[in-house]
Amino acid sequence: MAPFPGLRRGTILVRADIRLPASLSSSETELLGEWNLLSLCPSETFFERLKVAGWKCFYIGGEINLTATGRTYGGTMAKLLNRVQRVVKKRDCNCIEITGMETSRSLGFSNVRLGAQARHVQKGSEGTVALGLVQD
Repeated sequence: MAPFPGLRRGTILVRADIRLPASLSSSETELLGEWNLLSLCPSETFFERLKVAGWKCFYIGGEINLTATGRTYGGTMAKLLNRVQRVVKKRDCNCIEITGMETSRSLGFSNVRLGAQARHVQKGSEGTVALGLVQD
């Protein structure tokens, strides 16, 4: 089995300490300790289910674009995901949306380019205002 088989464009990762609505939590699988991969839930479905459950989702900052090279695909992906997670934590976000991924192999090395968007999800109420954040 390939490392990170569910990781592709539209994949959502949520910090493991976030208690999601029941309509979403059944599709969680652990990935890299602190983060859960919502393997059965593409981003469009995830954001719609959040909205129906009364949750808010914000995106913060621009897209995160990183590249890494390594001997193995699994090691290279782990390195990239750790870097993305650090960036997202610095932005005080608890959710990551994978927006793009390209892989190639050259001279025996795996090359991976990963695009991601830092997001923040929270249980909300009507009229919630978050300054500096853009709500979906």
